[in-house]
Order: sequence, then structure tokens, then C-alpha cells
Amino acid sequence: MATTSTTPTTITVDVTKDLESLSDLQALFAGQRAAIFEIGSEVARFAGQPIQSLVGSNPAKFSLLGDHSWELPLGISFSLKPTASCTLAVSNTSAKFSIQKNIDADETTEVSAGPTNGTVYVNIDLDFDITGNLSGSGTVSGIGIAGKASGAASATLSYCHPVKNTLETVAAVKAAFNALSFPFNPGCAIRMPTGSIGKVSFAASLNSELNLSYGFGSYKFSAHTLGAASDSIELGPEKLKAPDVTVDAGAKASISYTHSDNFTVIVTKSNPNTAMVHLLRAADTETGQSVGITVGISSSSVSATIDTQKLAQAIANQVKAAPPALADGLASGISCLQDNLVSKANNFLSSHKGDAGLLLSLSQQRSRTVLFNFRVDLAAAGGTLAQQSWTAMVKGNLGAALRMGGFKLLEDSGIAESLKQSSAIQLHFFSFQLAKQTDFFRNSVVKLGPDGSIRFFANVGEQSKYTVSHKSTRETIHFVATADEENWGGKLKDVEVDFYIELSETNNSAEANRIASTVGAISANVIAQSAQHKMLDYVVNNRDKTLTLISVFKSSAYGKLTCSPYSKDPRGKNVPPALPQRLDKRNWEAFQLEVESLMHDLTVLVSDLNYRSWMDWNVYINYQIGDQPDENHVPDRRGHGNDLEAARRLFGNDKGNRSYPFLEASTGFMNLCDDLHSLATKAAEVTTEQGWANLLNTLEKWVKGDTDPDWSKPALGALLNLCSLGSVPQVEAAFQQAKDNSSFTCTLTVS
Repeated sequence: MATTSTTPTTITVDVTKDLESLSDLQALFAGQRAAIFEIGSEVARFAGQPIQSLVGSNPAKFSLLGDHSWELPLGISFSLKPTASCTLAVSNTSAKFSIQKNIDADETTEVSAGPTNGTVYVNIDLDFDITGNLSGSGTVSGIGIAGKASGAASATLSYCHPVKNTLETVAAVKAAFNALSFPFNPGCAIRMPTGSIGKVSFAASLNSELNLSYGFGSYKFSAHTLGAASDSIELGPEKLKAPDVTVDAGAKASISYTHSDNFTVIVTKSNPNTAMVHLLRAADTETGQSVGITVGISSSSVSATIDTQKLAQAIANQVKAAPPALADGLASGISCLQDNLVSKANNFLSSHKGDAGLLLSLSQQRSRTVLFNFRVDLAAAGGTLAQQSWTAMVKGNLGAALRMGGFKLLEDSGIAESLKQSSAIQLHFFSFQLAKQTDFFRNSVVKLGPDGSIRFFANVGEQSKYTVSHKSTRETIHFVATADEENWGGKLKDVEVDFYIELSETNNSAEANRIASTVGAISANVIAQSAQHKMLDYVVNNRDKTLTLISVFKSSAYGKLTCSPYSKDPRGKNVPPALPQRLDKRNWEAFQLEVESLMHDLTVLVSDLNYRSWMDWNVYINYQIGDQPDENHVPDRRGHGNDLEAARRLFGNDKGNRSYPFLEASTGFMNLCDDLHSLATKAAEVTTEQGWANLLNTLEKWVKGDTDPDWSKPALGALLNLCSLGSVPQVEAAFQQAKDNSSFTCTLTVS
């Protein structure tokens, strides 16, 4: 009688009987009785057929008979309950693990393997609970390593195993279970077959170290006319080498910190001697907790060293015809530069609300994000180095893992790359004119900016117009033009122009408080409010030290400014804005409000004035008539006349003498709003000097004229207020504080 074959309804994999003794599932099994995986008919019906037959089928769910655990030598326990979610899928490729390549960008890539001719992948997902208490690592709620918080949408551990597509289905499944590796096992990468991938998600506290070289960021050109900056950039390839952050500038940083977070490790074995380890910030779907709940970063050590001669040589190699005294110029401020680089690194790691640091960046992530990429040498010392480094990593000590030599940190790692970019040394060129380039460098002075930038000031032209010293106050107002590296040598269609106002105060807490208070003009912005509080706190505790505020307005911010527009008559002559000049009135009142708020000694005087007062004063200046603006005698804020005499005539000698500086300053502020608006909206004028003439005249009169530099504070506050009207601006704040607390610098960027 003929026998009939029957298709099994399940496939079972008995960990203690069906797998080799060296397999992780058997060797690390900690149970007292058999652990049997039971895979249902979705896979079992293909028994006796090549594994290729399953390609394209839906993932099959399977379960474990009993409640079992696996214990790694390092004390980490993987527990799997019968109710755990487990799946098996067969595909021409491994599972695809999407990762965000950098903390600060949305660019993503996929870690996967295949397709390869003659190969299919058995992709296994297991929903482990992970617990461990490792000596030498930090702790999260008393646990060194933990995984699979309840409610996660993806498996704790995934393993992708390549097999020949002709291998029989049951044999292929058992081969995959036999090779399944726990990524925490120090020997896992050595035993994994080439082409395989393992992934595990967990919560931990890791001690990290970074050693990197600071290089150069983009060159920045600051000039009195954009034409000068434009010329310098267009001639860039002939005069300057394109900036490269990989340049060894003789500036080194060493950073040690503890990072408590939800992590994911992906291990790929590309060839018999090399594995890649991707240490990632876990995605939302990989933990049952919201992003940002457990994240915590604290710095234990940050230092920077600078080789002055090497730094000077690096700049000389980038900037031809650099001044011979460059090294001497840098040496005088080298401690400030070191402090700045340390503070930048600390800010990068910062956990304080309002800082643009690593913690803030990570708390905003929702996807799997690269922290470190390591290359593992599996052959060195017969695999011993790899296993030693792996053990150190699992114990939470990434610095030791790197020092042992089994792991090599790759340059494109997320944290290292982000820190390098955020801390690059900037080269600024002030009054940069290339009619005779050698003359520029021969006459230049090297100074360190308050933000740690290296600045070349040329002692030519009228540079002094843009820096005013008044008692202990320092003020610098300038524009910065930046060209992307890829645009060097071409027309400057992509130039970015930022407007800078830098205010600094030493040993004068009242003035320092006024500087800090200007930031409060940005209404209802958490970052701006935090920045203001930090500056005020610094002044309270360091009254005789230096506070600096660098305000950077991007074109997207100052482009929001509006003004009452001028027009042209038939002869091409400028015609002042028609009455009632509502937009100019709004700008004037914003400036008046900040003067009343910040300059209390003028509050009574200024509050007694209004826009009509200014119009009367201006009409008298321009037309030498009484206080009757009309359609034939329209206020013209760009007109000129006897300012003081007009104020005396209208308000009396005493009040006129005290009023006219404010009236003149408010005129300059309205013109500044007009010029900034024009700069942002007329892109074609950005590459010409003509479009800047009015603006530069205004700045010259405002900064270098008889006006007290104190007017810059209410002007800054008014600009911040006006730029925050309507849509809320984006605000970023970065802070640098000297080790000895002698200085504190806040860089506020509004876009």
C-alpha cells in the first residue's frame, strides 16, 4: 500500500537539541528545561521545498513554548515570554534599517544587505526584555542596561541571516536560529557569517570620549561695501583655498561625557575581517517611552589645546600672503581661543533649556539617529582586540573601547561630525579689499572676536567707522557675506548677507543689564527668554566681568521689516513717503518704546514726544518752515538740515538740546529699517555697491557720528521686536563662558 506524505503544520526549533553548542541561543541559554520555538503553517507548508519558495510571503508569527532567558557572560539577561511578538520573514534582501545620518540634518540612509545572486535572507525579529547591572557603567534608575519598554512597536532584537536560496526550508530556518547572535556578546561579530546583520534596542548610560581636531569653517567677509566683500569672494580661488573643516589647525579637543538614553546598536559584517557597529539614538517606535523622557547628558571633562605656530601655519596655507606677525597676533589671545573652544564643546553637550546643544537636538529626534559609527577589526590579535573593545562598549565605556584598538571611530559619525561643524574656527575678514591683496595683509591686525573667531582687521580705509569705544562699552556693527564652498569662482548668486550688532560691556553692571534686557523685546520666545535670564544671572554674579551679546539677523528676519516707501517723480528724484506714513510711525514708536524701557534717565523726556513731534522737527529741517506738515511739505527722513536749531525752535533751548539726539537717532533707525528691508527684497542689488550706499551712510552717521553708542541698545531691542511681529521668528542661542568666568558671550541668531 502506497504511503502518503503529509505537510507538517508546524516547524519546531529546540534550542537545546537542534542547535550547535557554539550558537548563542544554546551556549547562553539559562533555562532548566527545553526552549522550543514553534513556527506555524505559514512557513511549515514549504517544508521540503527550497527556501526561495518563501520569498514574497507575508512575515510569519511564531512563539516560544515556555518562559525562558539567556544570560550573557557580562551579566545581561535576555528574557522571552510566550506572549512576546516574534516574526520570521524570507526575502531577497535583509531587513532594511533606516537611519538618520547626522543629528543636525534630515538626510537618511538604509543599513541592509543584498540582493546577492543565489542568496536569500531569513529575517528574525524577537521581542526580548533586557536587564543588566554592569559594573563600571553609569546607571539609569539603578539599571545599567534595559530594553523593550512596554508598548514599543518594533522588536528588541533583529537578526538577518543569509542562506543559499536552494537550501531546504526547515534546514534554512534552523541555520538562521543557529547563527542568531546577541549584539552584546563580545564574540558575536567574529561568529556572524559575512553579510549578516544584527540589531538590538536598549536603554543605558554610556561614558563617551571624543578626541578631534578643530578645523576651519566657511570664510566670512565683513566690509563697508558689499562690493569689497564681493570682490574678495569672486577672486577666492586665486587668493584663498576653499575652507575645509578637516584641516589640522593645531587645535585639539578632548571631551568626556555621560550619555543616558534609549539606544540602538546595528552590527553588520561586511567581510570576514571587518564589522561595522552603528551606535544610534533609538527611534520612537523602538521604545515604549516618549523621546526625551530618559535622555540625559552630563560633561565630566572638556579641554582644548592649541599649537600657536601650527595654527598660524594652517591659516597661512589657507590665506596666501598672510601677515608675518600672524603667530604673534594669535599668541596674545590664545587662552581666549582655548576657552572659547571649550565653551563651544560644553554648549554642544549642554542640557540647559535654550541651548542649541546635543541634548536639545536629540530631544527633537523621532527617527533612529547616528551617534557613532565604528569599524571593528576582527583579525587584530586573533580577534582579541575586537572582543576586548566590545566588552568595554557593553560595559558602557566607549572611550576604553576606542583606546583598546579594536574599534575605530569613523569621521562621519553623527556626534563627532556635528561637534566638528559647530565648533569650527571661523576666519573673518574686515574691510577686506583686494585691489592690492598684499597691502591688506601687510596692514592687517589679527584679533580674536568675542565669539572665538579669528579676525583680520585691515588698517586701511575707514574701518574705524564701524567700531566705537565709549568708556567701557564696545560696539561693532557690520555685515557679513558668506559664500558656499561649491560656489567659489562663480558669480555670487547664492551669497548670504547677515546683519551683526555686537555689544560688549566690562565692569559696568548697569550697562550689561541693559544689553541683556534688549533680548526681552522678542515676545513670547522661550529661547530668547532663557538667553536673557542667563545673561542677567551672569551679570549678577560677575559684576566686574565682560558680557557680550552678538545679535545676528538673517535675511529671513530683517526681510520682515517694513517701512513707508519712497517713490520717484518724473525726473527720477526721490519723493518722501506720502502721509500719514503709518509704517514709519510704527518703526519710530518701536524705537521710542525701547528707549523708554532701557534708558530710564530719558523716559520722561522721550515719552513726552510722539511721531507728530518728529514730523514737525523734520519738516523744519528740510523746508525751514513751521510745524505744519502737508502734501507739499512731507517729512523726509533722508533729508538733512540744522537738526539742533530745529529742536530748539520747536521745544525751547533746554528741551531742544536734550531732544534732538533722540530725534536724530530715531531718524537713523527708520532709515535702517528701510535699508534692511530693501537689502532683503532686492536680491539683485546684493552684488552691487550702489544698493548699499544709503544703508552705509546711515550706519556711518549712527555709529561714528555724534550719537552716543547707547542708542544701539534700544535700536537692537526695536529690531528684535519688529522682526517678531506676525510670524514668530526662529531663534537660536549659543553661549561661551571663560573658564575663569571673566567673560560671557551670547550669540543670538534670528531667522
